[in-house]
Amino acid sequence: MPRGHSGMVVAISIPVLALSGTFLVPLLMQRWYGIDDLESYLNSHKKSGLKQFFRKYYNMVTSLKASWMGKHVLRFKPEHGGQVKELIIYPIKSISQGLHVKSWEVSAHGLKFDRQFMLVRQNPKQLDQWVVMNHTQQSKLGIVKIEFIRNEQSEELDGTFVFTYPLKHESAPEFVGKSFALPANVTSEYLKSITGTDQEHFPIRLWLKDMNAIDLSAALPEDFVEQLELPPETKLVYSMSGKSVDINAPLKFEDITTKRMTLFHDYYPALMLSEEDIEDLQQKIYSAGSKFKVAPVSFRPNIVLENTPKAFDSDTWYQFNIVHTDPETKLQTRRLWRASLKCLRCNLPNIDLRTGEFDPKALVTKLMAKYRRVDEGSPYVSCFGIYVTQFDSGYTISAGDKIEILQRKSQYVEENPFVPSTVQKKRLASD
Repeated sequence: MPRGHSGMVVAISIPVLALSGTFLVPLLMQRWYGIDDLESYLNSHKKSGLKQFFRKYYNMVTSLKASWMGKHVLRFKPEHGGQVKELIIYPIKSISQGLHVKSWEVSAHGLKFDRQFMLVRQNPKQLDQWVVMNHTQQSKLGIVKIEFIRNEQSEELDGTFVFTYPLKHESAPEFVGKSFALPANVTSEYLKSITGTDQEHFPIRLWLKDMNAIDLSAALPEDFVEQLELPPETKLVYSMSGKSVDINAPLKFEDITTKRMTLFHDYYPALMLSEEDIEDLQQKIYSAGSKFKVAPVSFRPNIVLENTPKAFDSDTWYQFNIVHTDPETKLQTRRLWRASLKCLRCNLPNIDLRTGEFDPKALVTKLMAKYRRVDEGSPYVSCFGIYVTQFDSGYTISAGDKIEILQRKSQYVEENPFVPSTVQKKRLASD
């Protein structure tokens, strides 16, 4: 090829590649393979060589669209992904239906104060190890009420969380109960006053992660464990340093040598889903002849969206901005996030939000199994919502903030942060 022509070939081939990915390839897929929707085809639990080929092509095209060439030469614009409806914070993991707010601060760990406390019980298989106590073990944890009393004297987000729990003879949704309080901003002085130390020496395991915490059980009322009918050894713990996020998450903008850290989050900093996802599932529940109701909080999300392009559109999100517009100056601030993993669902959505009782028919799980097994890396588990990771922190997200989809990508579970691999299982068995 004559010199100087290679640049021309590249200049021509790039837009041809983009256009073929947008128009020609889907047309050929439909004609040759009967595949009408490429994204739906890629988001399925079945594996095949053809699927791997189309995934690579899809990701190559979406990467091109998000590149400098795609944005400045081919003029591809970010897609509208809806807007933030509300934010939900769960100060104690697995307790209450969360604090629902219209505006909240993003910290280095996720939403500020989210899941910094947790109830733990002894691991029956390893008594010197403590593991999470969750809704599926005691569904009454979900009907505990929460209130945030803000400290108006503080310029920073601070205050007190008040929890009200039902007594044995009381039932949901109406109960008087008893209350206790925990500070939002946990200081060294507070820890020493309760436990005598501010050092993390209490060993716990959260999924596959071993970490240390501080035993704060003395902050609980004496009858808390008894009234909620929890295991007698149940403890309340607090995390300062947290655990590292090693799989499919960006490093911090402010310190690219440091891994992202989260507290008692399952793994990633935040879970996101949309009202459209919930409405789609609710209609399927009604169509099955049931009056069982689900809501966003059935899935314990932190960020709830509305007006997304369609239900489960986020299955293919990769990088996106949360865009805040100042109401006075109209200036826009963009904050970058990444979709790290589809959320692999447990049986939690089968709990009735009003009564805290578990649906013995597990209808929600059965319905999702019919249409939400969309990850070939975990083919027998339903997915609902996406785990997301922020690139930076120290800013506020508010209801009405827009979502700007910068890049889509077909992802699947290649390394599961919740379930040990075959190699890990062998290692655990030998220990």
